Amino acid sequence: MVLNYVGVVADAVAVVAIVVITVAAMRITAVAV
Repeated sequence: MVLNYVGVVADAVAVVAIVVITVAAMRITAVAV
């Protein structure tokens, strides 16, 4: 049960990280252009 919870949290963190990186990349691109 605990391992499953950790896996879900890890997946959520990964998704959030991807979104943050994507948004940051868009902002950098917008500023660069």
